[in-house]
Amino acid sequence: MRGLDEVAARAHPPSGCENPRSDHSGKVRSMSKRGLRLRLAHAAAAGVLSLASVAPASAQACVGLATRGGQGFLVGQAGFTDGAWIPGGVLGVDTEGPATVFGRFAHALFDNSDAAISAAGGGLAIEIPDLAVSLCPTANVMYQWLSNDGGLSSIDADGVVFGGGLALGHRFDSRTTEFAFIPNIAAGIEHNRSSLTVGDTSITGSETYGVFSGGFVLMLGSVFLGPSAAMTTLEGADPIFSAHLGVMF
Repeated sequence: MRGLDEVAARAHPPSGCENPRSDHSGKVRSMSKRGLRLRLAHAAAAGVLSLASVAPASAQACVGLATRGGQGFLVGQAGFTDGAWIPGGVLGVDTEGPATVFGRFAHALFDNSDAAISAAGGGLAIEIPDLAVSLCPTANVMYQWLSNDGGLSSIDADGVVFGGGLALGHRFDSRTTEFAFIPNIAAGIEHNRSSLTVGDTSITGSETYGVFSGGFVLMLGSVFLGPSAAMTTLEGADPIFSAHLGVMF
């Protein structure tokens, strides 16, 4: 996310931009509360998924990966927050240099509603060399859209989120190379710009907020798994808890 704008502005428009169409206002307010959690869900896609998706070149401990230079990785994730759950996936490669690049997809589903928000994008992480810990600047971009309006055919929404930050971690190896424990934390800033259209009325809004995440990974041979959590500084936002399972190849 992940954090993200997708629902933020569309579901929670900035002050002074409230939708004047009263016939849709109740439905929009209802979606907006779920959407705010979803935006977090994507913030989780920006924070949580990035934990399992962004990886530095030699020891991806900063973002919870154990890949080495030249290895690829595929990660599946399930995120949960109040009012929504967010399945997703990440595909990436750890280059021979200090960078790792990846693409990811997330699909947020609301409780008691057919409405859904999808997000797709990519990013990179670059590990700073010669440090006692794994420290990586990260950057990502996501496009988000209302993939199912829950029967409200007059509503349309989409947005773009740009994010950046720092991730920190460390890899603890066992006496063999088949097992490792990798804790990590991350902090960053995201800026999102979204548009919401209800009938003939369109609203555009943007906002910037902080994203924080953390978790750990257990590596067993070429497989890794673990939990993570993410939250943003958005008012009223709920934390997102996730589990992920990945494979290196």
